Amino acid sequence: MSSVISFHDLRRSFAQKWELNAADLGRAARDIVPLSTTYGEQIKALREWATGRTRNAGREAAVVDRFRRTSSRAKAAATGRS
Repeated sequence: MSSVISFHDLRRSFAQKWELNAADLGRAARDIVPLSTTYGEQIKALREWATGRTRNAGREAAVVDRFRRTSSRAKAAATGRS
């Protein structure tokens, strides 16, 4: 097996009734290169471009809570519950 588990590997293992084990998954995890490493310069340039042009996608508690309340109300209205 190659060092990276792909969709093809998963399909093949299922078809051949071959069970993936922790070593297979560990090898795949060690070989992952984060996009922040591969495209670090492009990400930095995009962030610089976006400064002042876009709104931050922060996870401030007040914003998250408001979204959850709004979503809950919309779901209740859609199902006929108030």
